[in-house]
Amino acid sequence: MMLDIKAARRAAILFHLEVGPDGRHHAWPNPFGTTTGRENPKGWSFAYLPKCQKHIIQSVPGSFVAQLDYRQQELTILAAKAGNTELLDVCANADFYEHLRQRGPWHERSRNQVKRMTIALLYGGDEKLLAHLFDLPLTTAANWFKSFKALFESEFKWLDQYAYQAYRD
Repeated sequence: MMLDIKAARRAAILFHLEVGPDGRHHAWPNPFGTTTGRENPKGWSFAYLPKCQKHIIQSVPGSFVAQLDYRQQELTILAAKAGNTELLDVCANADFYEHLRQRGPWHERSRNQVKRMTIALLYGGDEKLLAHLFDLPLTTAANWFKSFKALFESEFKWLDQYAYQAYRD
Protein backbone atom coordinates (compact mmCIF):
# COMPACT_ATOMS: atom_id res chain seq x y z
CA MET A 1 0.00 0.00 0.00
CA MET A 2 2.74 2.47 0.98
CA LEU A 3 4.70 1.65 -2.19
CA ASP A 4 1.58 2.29 -4.29
CA ILE A 5 1.15 5.72 -2.71
CA LYS A 6 4.81 6.55 -3.26
CA ALA A 7 4.65 5.45 -6.92
CA ALA A 8 1.52 7.53 -7.51
CA ARG A 9 3.14 10.60 -5.96
CA ARG A 10 6.24 10.16 -8.11
CA ALA A 11 4.08 9.77 -11.23
CA ALA A 12 2.28 13.05 -10.38
CA ILE A 13 5.61 14.87 -10.77
CA LEU A 14 4.97 15.03 -14.51
CA PHE A 15 2.00 17.34 -13.94
CA HIS A 16 3.98 19.76 -11.77
CA LEU A 17 7.19 20.24 -13.76
CA GLU A 18 7.65 23.90 -14.56
CA VAL A 19 9.13 24.85 -17.91
CA GLY A 20 10.79 28.25 -18.22
CA PRO A 21 10.48 30.72 -21.10
CA ASP A 22 13.49 29.06 -22.72
CA GLY A 23 11.52 25.80 -22.97
CA ARG A 24 13.65 24.07 -20.33
CA HIS A 25 12.99 22.67 -16.90
CA HIS A 26 15.43 24.00 -14.33
CA ALA A 27 15.41 22.36 -10.91
CA TRP A 28 17.28 23.97 -8.02
CA PRO A 29 19.69 21.30 -6.72
CA ASN A 30 20.12 23.08 -3.35
CA PRO A 31 23.69 21.76 -3.02
CA PHE A 32 24.09 22.63 0.65
CA GLY A 33 20.56 21.74 1.71
CA THR A 34 21.72 19.18 4.25
CA THR A 35 24.28 19.25 7.01
CA THR A 36 26.42 16.72 5.11
CA GLY A 37 26.54 18.84 1.95
CA ARG A 38 24.53 16.38 -0.11
CA GLU A 39 22.10 17.81 -2.61
CA ASN A 40 18.51 18.21 -1.50
CA PRO A 41 16.57 19.51 -4.52
CA LYS A 42 13.72 21.90 -3.83
CA GLY A 43 10.45 21.77 -5.72
CA TRP A 44 9.44 19.39 -8.47
CA SER A 45 12.18 17.80 -10.51
CA PHE A 46 12.26 15.13 -13.20
CA ALA A 47 15.17 13.69 -11.22
CA TYR A 48 12.52 12.12 -8.96
CA LEU A 49 10.72 10.33 -11.77
CA PRO A 50 10.89 6.55 -11.59
CA LYS A 51 13.28 5.13 -14.19
CA CYS A 52 10.38 3.43 -15.99
CA GLN A 53 8.85 6.87 -16.72
CA LYS A 54 11.95 8.83 -17.73
CA HIS A 55 11.44 7.96 -21.40
CA ILE A 56 8.47 10.35 -21.34
CA ILE A 57 10.79 13.34 -21.13
CA GLN A 58 11.84 14.15 -24.69
CA SER A 59 14.13 16.85 -26.03
CA VAL A 60 13.49 19.09 -28.99
CA PRO A 61 15.54 18.42 -32.14
CA GLY A 62 19.09 19.65 -31.75
CA SER A 63 19.17 19.31 -27.95
CA PHE A 64 19.17 16.56 -25.37
CA VAL A 65 18.06 15.65 -21.87
CA ALA A 66 20.84 14.78 -19.45
CA GLN A 67 20.64 13.36 -15.97
CA LEU A 68 23.77 12.14 -14.28
CA ASP A 69 23.62 9.72 -11.39
CA TYR A 70 26.99 9.21 -9.79
CA ARG A 71 27.49 5.85 -8.19
CA GLN A 72 29.43 5.65 -4.93
CA GLN A 73 30.81 9.14 -5.56
CA GLU A 74 31.95 9.95 -2.01
CA LEU A 75 33.88 6.69 -1.79
CA THR A 76 35.43 7.08 -5.22
CA ILE A 77 36.61 10.62 -4.46
CA LEU A 78 37.96 9.57 -1.08
CA ALA A 79 39.76 6.56 -2.56
CA ALA A 80 41.35 8.77 -5.23
CA LYS A 81 42.46 11.38 -2.70
CA ALA A 82 43.84 8.71 -0.36
CA GLY A 83 45.58 6.87 -3.20
CA ASN A 84 43.77 3.59 -2.51
CA THR A 85 43.80 1.79 -5.86
CA GLU A 86 42.11 -1.32 -4.43
CA LEU A 87 39.12 0.73 -3.28
CA LEU A 88 39.01 2.56 -6.61
CA ASP A 89 38.87 -0.79 -8.39
CA VAL A 90 36.00 -1.99 -6.19
CA CYS A 91 34.08 1.28 -6.73
CA ALA A 92 34.52 1.00 -10.50
CA ASN A 93 33.67 -2.68 -10.87
CA ALA A 94 31.38 -3.75 -8.05
CA ASP A 95 28.81 -2.65 -5.52
CA PHE A 96 31.12 -1.34 -2.83
CA TYR A 97 28.60 -1.63 0.01
CA GLU A 98 27.90 -5.27 -0.77
CA HIS A 99 31.66 -5.86 -1.00
CA LEU A 100 32.18 -4.22 2.40
CA ARG A 101 29.23 -6.09 3.92
CA GLN A 102 31.03 -9.37 3.26
CA ARG A 103 34.35 -8.20 4.75
CA GLY A 104 33.52 -7.29 8.32
CA PRO A 105 31.80 -8.35 11.52
CA TRP A 106 28.66 -6.65 10.17
CA HIS A 107 28.23 -9.33 7.44
CA GLU A 108 24.74 -10.25 8.69
CA ARG A 109 23.50 -6.70 8.18
CA SER A 110 21.80 -5.57 4.97
CA ARG A 111 23.55 -3.65 2.23
CA ASN A 112 21.55 -0.52 3.13
CA GLN A 113 22.59 -0.78 6.77
CA VAL A 114 26.26 -1.12 5.74
CA LYS A 115 25.88 1.92 3.47
CA ARG A 116 24.38 3.92 6.34
CA MET A 117 27.20 2.81 8.64
CA THR A 118 29.89 3.66 6.07
CA ILE A 119 28.61 7.16 5.39
CA ALA A 120 28.08 7.84 9.11
CA LEU A 121 31.62 6.75 10.00
CA LEU A 122 33.29 8.56 7.11
CA TYR A 123 31.46 11.74 8.12
CA GLY A 124 32.83 11.56 11.66
CA GLY A 125 30.72 9.01 13.51
CA ASP A 126 32.23 6.73 16.13
CA GLU A 127 31.44 3.58 18.12
CA LYS A 128 28.82 5.42 20.20
CA LEU A 129 26.95 6.36 17.03
CA LEU A 130 27.18 2.76 15.78
CA ALA A 131 25.81 1.48 19.07
CA HIS A 132 22.90 3.91 18.79
CA LEU A 133 22.15 3.36 15.08
CA PHE A 134 22.21 -0.41 15.22
CA ASP A 135 21.19 -1.05 18.83
CA LEU A 136 24.53 -2.72 19.61
CA PRO A 137 26.35 -3.17 22.89
CA LEU A 138 29.15 -0.60 23.08
CA THR A 139 31.82 -3.34 23.05
CA THR A 140 30.42 -4.76 19.78
CA ALA A 141 30.20 -1.28 18.27
CA ALA A 142 33.82 -0.61 19.31
CA ASN A 143 34.87 -3.84 17.55
CA TRP A 144 33.00 -2.82 14.39
CA PHE A 145 34.58 0.64 14.49
CA LYS A 146 38.07 -0.84 14.90
CA SER A 147 37.47 -3.23 11.97
CA PHE A 148 36.12 -0.40 9.81
CA LYS A 149 39.09 1.85 10.55
CA ALA A 150 41.48 -0.99 9.68
CA LEU A 151 39.78 -1.46 6.30
CA PHE A 152 39.92 2.29 5.63
CA GLU A 153 43.36 3.01 7.10
CA SER A 154 44.63 5.13 4.17
CA GLU A 155 41.32 7.00 3.91
CA PHE A 156 41.28 7.93 7.60
CA LYS A 157 44.93 8.98 7.36
CA TRP A 158 44.11 11.26 4.44
CA LEU A 159 41.01 12.66 6.20
CA ASP A 160 43.04 13.40 9.35
CA GLN A 161 45.78 15.13 7.35
CA TYR A 162 43.26 17.15 5.37
CA ALA A 163 41.39 18.21 8.53
CA TYR A 164 44.68 19.18 10.21
CA GLN A 165 45.70 21.24 7.18
CA ALA A 166 42.31 22.99 7.13
CA TYR A 167 42.63 23.72 10.85
CA ARG A 168 46.13 25.18 10.36
CA ASP A 169 45.05 27.35 7.43
